Amino acid sequence: MTKPKALTRRNRLITTLYTLELAGLESEDQLPFQDNFEMNISADGRRFVALKVFSGKSSSGMRELLASLQPLTPEGKKHVEAPMDAFTIRRLEEDHFCAVLEPLGTSLSEIIDEAFDRRYALNEPKGYKQRVLEGDPWSINFAKRACWQILAALDHLHSCGIAHRDIRSSNVCFALDHDLSALGENEIQKLWELDFEEYKIRSVEQWLACDPGDAAAEPHSEEWNKANFFNSRHDIELLQRRDGKPFGPGEIRYTIAPTPLDNGYDLNKVVDPDQAQTFTLLTDLGLASRFEDCATRPMPLSSDYMAPEGLLDLPCTHKADVFSLGLLFWEIVMLRPLVERQFQAHDPGYAELKNRQLHDLAVRLGPIPSALRARWRDADRFVDAEGNALKLPKEADDDDDDEEEDEGEEDFSKRDIWHYARKSKPLDMSDGYMELFVRLLLRMLQWEPEMRPSAAELMQEE
Repeated sequence: MTKPKALTRRNRLITTLYTLELAGLESEDQLPFQDNFEMNISADGRRFVALKVFSGKSSSGMRELLASLQPLTPEGKKHVEAPMDAFTIRRLEEDHFCAVLEPLGTSLSEIIDEAFDRRYALNEPKGYKQRVLEGDPWSINFAKRACWQILAALDHLHSCGIAHRDIRSSNVCFALDHDLSALGENEIQKLWELDFEEYKIRSVEQWLACDPGDAAAEPHSEEWNKANFFNSRHDIELLQRRDGKPFGPGEIRYTIAPTPLDNGYDLNKVVDPDQAQTFTLLTDLGLASRFEDCATRPMPLSSDYMAPEGLLDLPCTHKADVFSLGLLFWEIVMLRPLVERQFQAHDPGYAELKNRQLHDLAVRLGPIPSALRARWRDADRFVDAEGNALKLPKEADDDDDDEEEDEGEEDFSKRDIWHYARKSKPLDMSDGYMELFVRLLLRMLQWEPEMRPSAAELMQEE
């Protein structure tokens, strides 16, 4: 692997064009990843890869963690985003672990959002009702296939003794449906129209003073590099120091402009029954941990897919992944989170947000066990002595009050999982299969971690 030539603003943190030589790295930084990866080198000896650069703090254990994924099982190889290679660079007196990854395309969250928007439009002028009407494009066939592939990925991680710890729809991506090495750089590099009014630009004058270069010039020539940089101006961000201090004289100022690759998949294609070979991968192992280290590692800041023990700030094991996976399965099948995120202003530490999520989980899943209730500081405000969810005062900004007004029903936060399964299941999902699905989820969404099935056990389900 030779020195990177130019940033190309593609997926993950930083993606760059590397020249991959069949001899591999000739440094002690080399990791034994290439043996498990089919090299598709282009005619000129190059290929495109994604490069993820970890912070100095998280770099220390990442090498050993990722190396323990080897060798990949057949299904793990298909559905886990594992490095093809890796190396270390030293910047600002810190060593940064760099993982070389296969470029990926659209995230599952983007497809779900597109399908949700279609469903909303079908329900106009009362889109918030989100009923599944004739013409709704979502399919249980695709949802089932995606769920199985993500489960296969998690099963591989857990078989290696690694917990993912950040399972969410945005951390599931589609594999590209074409070979980047067969394309020229200008075919991959998406150049967009100039429209200064459409974007918020920190300093229009600064960009207007820049030389726009020539996008049609020879790749990596001076004029091409200028155009490559200039056309990233709408998305470019300046990375800030972790300690919040200003940059000192001579310190490097890094910029980043993430833009996802176009993988050729859209909603119509992924739900097409003839497109059975769509592959999804579980990505972003930045918060992953060995089983034995889970209890001492901080959880993600976002609580959207967090298990109850995480919401209560209790130590989490790898079984928290199973709960998160259950929440993700529900969203994939039903196109709606099981628990709606309730935004709270002036909420230090997201305490009220977590309280509301625990309350709404009790509405969906049934009473919270006494042992967990005893660890919940604000339990008396949200559940009764038996752990059943209390009826909360209606909030002024609650837009769901009228959701079921035609049927005389209460808002979204007042119904159990069975009610919303019947309401939100895809048109091609039978009642019998819906019942099997909900019963499976209720096993995955057990309040007590030890009661949840393992990923290996879930792989045995039909």
